[in-house]
Amino acid sequence: MKKSLIVFALLAVAGRPVLCQTTPKPMDTKATEAKSDPIDTDRGNFTNGPGIVPKGSYQIETGYTLARINGAHSQALGEVLFRIPLTPVSEFRVGLNSYQSITGDGNSAHGFQDISLGYKRRLIEQKGSGGFGPPAVAINFSATLPTGSEVFTEKMVQPSALLILSRDITEKFSLGANLGYGWLSSGGQHFSQFIASTSGQFKINAKTSAFLEYIGFLPGGYRGSNASFIDTGIFYLVSDAIQLDARIGKGFSGASPDDFGGFGISFRWH
Repeated sequence: MKKSLIVFALLAVAGRPVLCQTTPKPMDTKATEAKSDPIDTDRGNFTNGPGIVPKGSYQIETGYTLARINGAHSQALGEVLFRIPLTPVSEFRVGLNSYQSITGDGNSAHGFQDISLGYKRRLIEQKGSGGFGPPAVAINFSATLPTGSEVFTEKMVQPSALLILSRDITEKFSLGANLGYGWLSSGGQHFSQFIASTSGQFKINAKTSAFLEYIGFLPGGYRGSNASFIDTGIFYLVSDAIQLDARIGKGFSGASPDDFGGFGISFRWH
């Protein structure tokens, strides 16, 4: 069960796993954003984009994930990320995360995940209006705090860092990638974890986009094997300030979930 807890924790927040979430959608890299621009979230897919919540606005992102691995089932409800702009190119992030339930092999575990605090900053804007070229670049620093339920919490701070790259290739197609490192813990045992993800997003129409993504964790947990999986999903803009998302995915290594899926909703207000 303990190994399942580690892997499920990576997925339960999809956008905000141990190394903190999220999405290259839409990949707007302007240093300032008009309040009428569509909401830009870090959830739905795992790969974060460089977008920053506009000054004078606030944003909350929430969701649900169901996953299965080796006969065990996990449900995570909440996946809450609260994003507060600090400057036109930076924001403070509070991950309240989820209430999680895991059942399998005659065992069960229920409770809250650790909360996380983070700081995201866009460093470089995209150069040029399209095609292959220098990407937009951002960084995200985060750390979990030992605040969760006994079965899910770690008794120490877990820091991580994420390098975010993105590029609008055309008006309808964009690419994003994340490279990250976390100094994590499992049952009090420290270990290093590296992460790599890449996501392609295609704009179907003015309100709907779809993505296809690969994610890898090296390793998937303490003294565990590597975990890798692919997922796909859609984003739908209800309005400029409300976005819905849905996704499904499948693992293809020993430490990865057999399959998973989820959905979410995000809001921005002034």
